[in-house]
Amino acid sequence: MVRVDYSEELQRTSEASQEATEIAKAAKEVIVNSDQSYQEASECLVEIKGKAKSLEAQRKEITTPLLKAKRNVDDLFRPALNSLKAAETAIKKGLVEYQRKAQELQKKALESVREELEEGSEEGNGEKVRELLTKAQKDAPAVAGISIRTVTKYEITDESLLPREYMQPNTGTIRKAALAGKEIPGVRVWKEESIAASA
Repeated sequence: MVRVDYSEELQRTSEASQEATEIAKAAKEVIVNSDQSYQEASECLVEIKGKAKSLEAQRKEITTPLLKAKRNVDDLFRPALNSLKAAETAIKKGLVEYQRKAQELQKKALESVREELEEGSEEGNGEKVRELLTKAQKDAPAVAGISIRTVTKYEITDESLLPREYMQPNTGTIRKAALAGKEIPGVRVWKEESIAASA
């Protein structure tokens, strides 16, 4: 196993984090009420952006090789995992199909038993009825770690019939329309000013 020593990076990050915490505390106390304080706050903002950019670069310096290594490991294992997933799907399909056929046979056997009972209990029929009942009650064999469960699935067949509570607004389309200056019933659009700073 390859071990990477990040002690130096962790030390630098710890120091930068402590400094960032102090800057954040000081920033809460900044009051902009004059041209001079506006100038000072602007300079502070540029400094903050610069430190954030530096920290982000340090973070990427550590995470980029790790993410690349993870992608390489994922690529290494993906073919085998995909093959096993396909095999699992095929076997599950076979088990479900067998269970379905077993249930159909059970249903037919129970119908046969009912017919036998309706015809009356002639001599010798008792053994045949017992045999049919045993056959009817036979399920798929129990295997440790395997269970059959019923999963509820759905598909939308007609969107126009869906009640309102099952619909979700398309926020992406609404945003584009709002940016284009379109009026949308039920949507309030307004503008806010924000400050952009570069490091």
